[in-house]
Amino acid sequence: MNLLPKDDSFFFLFERHSQILCRAAKLLISGLADGYDGVCRIERDISRIEDEGDRVVHDIFGHLRSTFITPFDPKTFSPLLPHSTMCWMESRTLLSA
Repeated sequence: MNLLPKDDSFFFLFERHSQILCRAAKLLISGLADGYDGVCRIERDISRIEDEGDRVVHDIFGHLRSTFITPFDPKTFSPLLPHSTMCWMESRTLLSA
């Protein structure tokens, strides 16, 4: 009998965040390949993807606060979420505008 709550949605959320990060990276690469015009072209899409990633990060930390037992030590969550990478990608496109 398990008396403590357990939430396995962390794995789904981590996978979702990695998919978002990969989409952003591919988009950034395609924009950079086309030079200044390409970066300007992807600016809005990168910003939307970054917002989507922010929502997933928010969900992860919301689950962390509400779940007594997590599959990872809570101190290890931040390095698992390359949020700063998403922000960096978005900032590269904003610099071109």
